[in-house]
Amino acid sequence: MKKVVYFLGLFALFLSITLFAYAQRGKLESKDGPLNLDTDKLKLVLDVVDIDSLHWKIIPKISITDLATNQQALNTRVEIDSAKNSVVFLPFEKKYSLRLGAEEYIDTMFTVDVLKIEEYDVYKQIKLRPKKRRRKINLADIDEDGAAVVLINKRTNERVELKPTQNKGEYEVDLRDTDEYELEITNANKTAKYYRSLTAKTKKTNLLGANPEDVEMVVGQKIPLIYAEFAYNSAELSEKVQYQLKRIAHNISKDEKIKVEIAAHTDNIGSYERNMALSQERANAVFNFLVNECKVPAKQLIPKGYGYTKPLLSNDNEWNRSRNRRFELIVIEK
Repeated sequence: MKKVVYFLGLFALFLSITLFAYAQRGKLESKDGPLNLDTDKLKLVLDVVDIDSLHWKIIPKISITDLATNQQALNTRVEIDSAKNSVVFLPFEKKYSLRLGAEEYIDTMFTVDVLKIEEYDVYKQIKLRPKKRRRKINLADIDEDGAAVVLINKRTNERVELKPTQNKGEYEVDLRDTDEYELEITNANKTAKYYRSLTAKTKKTNLLGANPEDVEMVVGQKIPLIYAEFAYNSAELSEKVQYQLKRIAHNISKDEKIKVEIAAHTDNIGSYERNMALSQERANAVFNFLVNECKVPAKQLIPKGYGYTKPLLSNDNEWNRSRNRRFELIVIEK
């Protein structure tokens, strides 16, 4: 009787170990991901990334079709390993079609012929293409050749150089549907830069615009300017600055609730007192032009000089100092 109980105990132990091992098939992890304990399956490791930024991992939705039946494949599974790879287990002796899809990306398909694969573990990198839409951008204020226009993707840091069309000041570019971009423009002599955020769904494509209505007025933000610099030790407005002010003046005067600060700045050459006075002269010059030439009500403008207290760049070379000799138009009320 004792022997019977003893052998029954051994059988129960063997059965429990077997059932546990079966339940864990394919689920054990090693430092390289799930171990392939399914000797009747191919372990396909898919490293799915963004085609423009290969370090950007994507976890896709995967559908698997058995090409022999043209139906959803049976006895397959998908797991995610510690490196965020998609690990697909496919039974041998079959041929499959895999479709990978992810939000914001174009679906991709490929075929896996397990009949021709002898290895148990296979690695494959898949590069997904983002969904994009073609946009035309009007930068009519850039009236000189040699200006560099670049879009920087804020999420991936991808830099996209815009190509001009046959129309002056018009550019075309393909933008990702949901990402936000920084528009960076450097004029031909590299003395001025302009930045503006936009997405593929930005409604206003005339960002600097052939029409004054194109400039958006947002409290706390700067009105976009390409030309805003002063010559050394001068408060004189250049012809390009005057032309630009005439173009954007209507955006201020059209709504009496709008108030704009004219913030003027200097480089760090000279005394604090001299630079504060010079920056105020510059602010006053812009104020007088907008009021006298552009008919903007004086009550909507606040000229203020900051001297060298708010540099755009460090004052360690002449190019940087030329950038700091500038004015800005900041919407403070609306």
